[in-house]
Amino acid sequence: MLISRTDNYQGGSMGRKLFTVGRIIGKHGIKGTLRISPLTDFPERFSNMKTLDLYNGDDEFCCTLSVNNVRYLPGKKHFLIDTEEISTPEKALSLSGLLVKIAENERVKLEEGAYWVDDLVGISVLVEDTEEFLGRVEEVAESGEYDLYIVRGEEGRLRYIPAVKKFIRSIDVSAGIMKVDLIEGL
Repeated sequence: MLISRTDNYQGGSMGRKLFTVGRIIGKHGIKGTLRISPLTDFPERFSNMKTLDLYNGDDEFCCTLSVNNVRYLPGKKHFLIDTEEISTPEKALSLSGLLVKIAENERVKLEEGAYWVDDLVGISVLVEDTEEFLGRVEEVAESGEYDLYIVRGEEGRLRYIPAVKKFIRSIDVSAGIMKVDLIEGL
């Protein structure tokens, strides 16, 4: 079961859902090049971006920058991005810490059977055969080989359900339902 952890929902302004895909981590060189750390499972998106919408940590919009050039440094695992508006290292450095965010319609389309974590949190979990309500997905946790759905029941009990086909029978994000097949002890 493929789960995309990043492109994390971070709120939005004017009723828009925004997702963080990167953070400015500093400057590069003497021409105002931005160093950006990708915070997404799809860092290749930066190669096709024409603009960068920047927000501070309080989710306040700061500015939009027009992208001129993008280079990836695999050893450093970050991008170097030249913009039309930033031409000095001082200006680039002043943007350190700002977040690059995208609107929901700009997210990468996931393949069939893959889900965004934020789409899974809060959905109802039912036993496939009996339709018994087990609770709601509270969190998706990394656990080595596979992820775990942490499900909290109405009585507060936590269940840890491995995100593997053996247990997860179906997920319908639009209906807000996950159906599971449990073994004794889960």
